[in-house]
Amino acid sequence: MSDGVHNPSALSTTLDHLRWVSALAVLLGHAREVLFVPHFPPGALPVWAKALYFLTNFQKEAVIVFFVLSGVLIGGKLMDYAARPAFPLGRYAIERLTRLYVVLLPALALSLLPLLTGACTGSVGAWLASLVFLQDVAAPALSCNEPLWSLANEFWYYVLGALVVLGPRRRLAWLVAAAVMGGLLVLDNAVDGRNVALHAPIWAMGMLAFSPGVPRLRLVPAVLVLAGALVVSRLHLLDPVFWLRDAIIGAAVVLLLNAIAARPTPASPVGWGPVGWGPVRWGPVRWGRGLAGFSYSLYLTHWPVLLLIRQTVLPTPLDPMQPRSYALALAAAAVAFAVAFVFALATERQTARVRRAVMAWGVAAGRLLKV
Repeated sequence: MSDGVHNPSALSTTLDHLRWVSALAVLLGHAREVLFVPHFPPGALPVWAKALYFLTNFQKEAVIVFFVLSGVLIGGKLMDYAARPAFPLGRYAIERLTRLYVVLLPALALSLLPLLTGACTGSVGAWLASLVFLQDVAAPALSCNEPLWSLANEFWYYVLGALVVLGPRRRLAWLVAAAVMGGLLVLDNAVDGRNVALHAPIWAMGMLAFSPGVPRLRLVPAVLVLAGALVVSRLHLLDPVFWLRDAIIGAAVVLLLNAIAARPTPASPVGWGPVGWGPVRWGPVRWGRGLAGFSYSLYLTHWPVLLLIRQTVLPTPLDPMQPRSYALALAAAAVAFAVAFVFALATERQTARVRRAVMAWGVAAGRLLKV
């Protein structure tokens, strides 16, 4: 990733802000989706309500942004690992699994609460599939935590990415990668916006985001391209070819990241994110790293929290014609945001500690096996 990056500081900060803004977009979209009257005729809404619906309907686009960012961060690390004399496959596996499971396992436990209150249902197969990243592949996504669907994509992109970079060293890996991809295509029968295989190229866009030949726009044109891609998506102009719509969004994010990477970093003092999660540089925006530090927790916890609020506090669906409804939905989103922050203190923030412990255990187990 570093070959095409001339300003890693600005890029890192931009990645942080894209992470938390995308997580917030998912939260706001799902707050409206869970709490409001379903299937309300859009034509009956006043202009101000239509505008709010439009602004809170970017959750699907936000997931595409997550795929690109994952490709940048994890795919870039994969390529760095591939350049080493020996690929640290064990280390890579531990890094990725601890990142996923340290938050996923407690989030699944939290998802049991709306199940127990009757706010959602779920078969044993759906719960097991969510545990091993086969949701929407071998079983339906878990209704008690619908956003978990994208973790199947994420996990398999980690696997396929590793197999691809290992290919030049171990030719068998190419065959395995092809077999896995073919298997996913067969198992994931739904050809829709959640399809694992169809969105793999978007993850690869992030992986190759700073490769030679990727266009370098100035910042303002890059922002306009991304804004245009998002508007086209929300106007449903490309819904029949959703894979093209999502690919355009992914490409627009790559163009933005390249534009940021080429800009000089303005001089600014160091600020600190919440609970000292790290210094955040870049002008007046100092909270990117702190907010990004629990974006994964927010993504995995907000749905069950919103279901609980709907079941216990707001059992009557909110009326989109009433301004008060939007205030209540915003308050519910704020509760979910706060829960995610506290949740992250015990989970996401402990990832590095858990990872070190697992690695130490692996080293000890390896020595024991040699005895």
